[in-house]
Amino acid sequence: MGIHNTHNESGGPCTDDNPCEVDGEGDETSLPGRAYGQRVHMIGACLTAGSALDLSRAECTLTPAA
Repeated sequence: MGIHNTHNESGGPCTDDNPCEVDGEGDETSLPGRAYGQRVHMIGACLTAGSALDLSRAECTLTPAA
């Protein structure tokens, strides 16, 4: 399961509305129209019985906001 996150509108390099990929060497790749998504399967383990998000649950593996 996943959700659509963002896509590269014009092929521009690593800017708002133009996400890119950065490899281990720091090289950037930007392709017009490339879409990105996020995995969401681990959100269920972070929900309480009332469906509230609780990032402190032991089984929750989501990274808290910085």
